[in-house]
Parts: sequence; structure tokens; C-alpha cells
Amino acid sequence: MFILYILAALAILYLIYLLTFRTGKKQIAENGEIPSVRFNKRGNLRILQLTDLHLLLPFGKNTKKCFDLIEKLVSEQKPNLIVVSGDLALSPVNFLVYDAFARKMDKLNMRWAVTFGNHDCHIGFSKAKIQKRLLRYERCLNTLPTYAEGGYTDSFIRVSDREGNDLFAIALIDSGSYTYSEGSKKLEYGRITKQQSLWYEESLGKMGIENNIVFCHFPLPEIMQPALLHEYTGEMHEHPSFSRLDTAFFDVACRCGAKGIFFGHDHRNDFCGSVAGVVLAYGHLSGYGVYKAENIEPGGRIIDITNFGARIVTNTCR
Repeated sequence: MFILYILAALAILYLIYLLTFRTGKKQIAENGEIPSVRFNKRGNLRILQLTDLHLLLPFGKNTKKCFDLIEKLVSEQKPNLIVVSGDLALSPVNFLVYDAFARKMDKLNMRWAVTFGNHDCHIGFSKAKIQKRLLRYERCLNTLPTYAEGGYTDSFIRVSDREGNDLFAIALIDSGSYTYSEGSKKLEYGRITKQQSLWYEESLGKMGIENNIVFCHFPLPEIMQPALLHEYTGEMHEHPSFSRLDTAFFDVACRCGAKGIFFGHDHRNDFCGSVAGVVLAYGHLSGYGVYKAENIEPGGRIIDITNFGARIVTNTCR
């Protein structure tokens, strides 16, 4: 209880800062255009995936260790973009955590994007409020969601060549938090809904882009396909926590030319495999002091999009 009082006091004292907090307001967020990044001249783009940071405060020992790790990974791996696949925060002051993360990205001069997990807004500000806050961060590529029925981070990032031709897309999909099973009161983990699948397919068609990758928080049921489990790389130390309410998103993704689907949530897993030619991969836990993560050294996952989107190569890093 004492800790909660301290947190409340800090939040009140921080209001003055909040009223004056400024980053360059993104024009992209106002005019509805889809943000873009570029392949280098060799046709490559490198993404650093972070997942499940579970930051409690915008400061403190674990937050500093996490930010130092990110700085180290950026220095060593030299990514062009950072994507957080959910649970950046687990905090009653989640809005302050996001502010602190944005300032770290500013310091590193890194463009970044996020898709929500089940804990980002479990306490603290709602998804709707945090999503609006993302529009204030100059280097954040999240925009107003183009799917308006609950998918608060549902949006795309275009990847173009040096002449400005759009050749690839990065989909950020909010796979929800929890939902009830049909006809029962049993809670299930979130999933990508059929409506979101339709939005994903229609959006790619409108952009005229086929090759793409997807980021979400919860793993897909296909992660347990025998073909993948027979030849996977990485570590699997807990059963994947996917919803039993399968909406066949994987089938849609295959039809739409997805090269890979990347997720998090299960802190003790970072394994990666392939089903029907599509890479399915956990990110590597990126936070310190996270539950169910004893003896796991935090890190990230590198995703190299090569040959102008024709090939995906991925591995974990620490």
C-alpha cells in the first residue's frame, strides 16, 4: 500500500511535466498517410524486435538496466527500426513509462513502433489514451488505427526502395488482451479477430503490396504445428499461450504473402520455425525482473528483411 501511495504522489508531481511535454508532432498522424521507411541501397532493412519489457516505472534499477540493454543492442546490431511486440509497460503510471521510452528512442535517434500486449494497459491509462499519446512521439511510427473496432495499434508501415516505390509492408496488429469463449464465461487470451484479418487483407490490397511481415503480441496456434516443432531453433520452456478461439488469421496471412509473423507474451520462449514457408517466431524477453523469467538473460530478436523483401533472416541477440 505504501508503494502505491508513493506512485500516486510521483504521478501528481509529474503533472507539471506532462502539461509541458513536447516532441515534434507527427504530420503523418494528422493527415492519415501511412508512414514509411526505406531499404538501403542493397535492398536490406534491419528490425530489432523487443518484447515484454514490463517496465513498472519511468526510472529505477530495472528500467535503467533495460534502457542500457537497448542502447547496447542498438550500438552492436545497428537496426533501422525497433518494434515492441507488446507489454512495454506493466504499470499504474504506464503513460510515464511510454514517455520515458520515447525519450530513450529520441536519444538513440531510433524510429520505433509498438503493438499492445495484455499488460500495457491492464492498469493505468487505457489503450485508447496510450494510443493517442503515441501520436505525440516524433520518432514513433504508430498512427491513428485504420481498423477502428478495438485494434488500437492496427496500422501499417510501408517499406520503399530509394526511388520511393513501395515494395514491402510491416503490419502492427493489436491481438487484444482477454476475451470470453463463445457460449461460456471462461476467459481466453486475446487473438486477431476475423474482422482484423479482413482489414489486413483489404489494406494490403489497397496499398498494392504483397510481401509483408506481421507483429502482434500473442502467438498463433500454428506455432504448435508438428512440422515447426520438428525443426525449430531457439528455446521452448513453456507451452505457448494462444487463444483456442482460432480465427484462421494464419491462412489469411499466407494468402497475403506474409513472410513472417513475430510475437511475444511467453517469457520463457524464443523459438522460431516455419510453417508453409512463413516464419513464426517469438521475440526474446527484453525486460528485467519479469515474472516467470528466472535465469533468462534479456535481449531481443533481429529480423533482416533482405533482397527488397524477398527473404527474411532472423536470430536472437543479447
